[in-house]
Amino acid sequence: MTAARVALGLISLILAAITLSGVFANANLHGDFFDQMHVFMVLPWGRDVLAQSLAGFAAVILMIWLFERTWIQALLLCLPLLILGHAWSALWLAWRLPKVAARLSRPDWPSV
Repeated sequence: MTAARVALGLISLILAAITLSGVFANANLHGDFFDQMHVFMVLPWGRDVLAQSLAGFAAVILMIWLFERTWIQALLLCLPLLILGHAWSALWLAWRLPKVAARLSRPDWPSV
């Protein structure tokens, strides 16, 4: 049972890596980043989406920074976020979800 779960997890990770690689390659093959960013920033909804995305990055970086053991480990886990975006934050959250849930459910303050 355990070997089957490990194999299924590895197959899932490989398929996720192939899918993400295809998505990123497709984005790089079609158009110039700076031309597309100019079009994106001209539209009001583009600025709104960019602001929300940057706020999400800041929140995820803060969460990674608070939940990792050392600042070096936190820094090494925050760097891929700049390249892979929220796909990396989803992978980190899936990896650390038991630790995050345990720390958030533990009462660290006295009850009144």
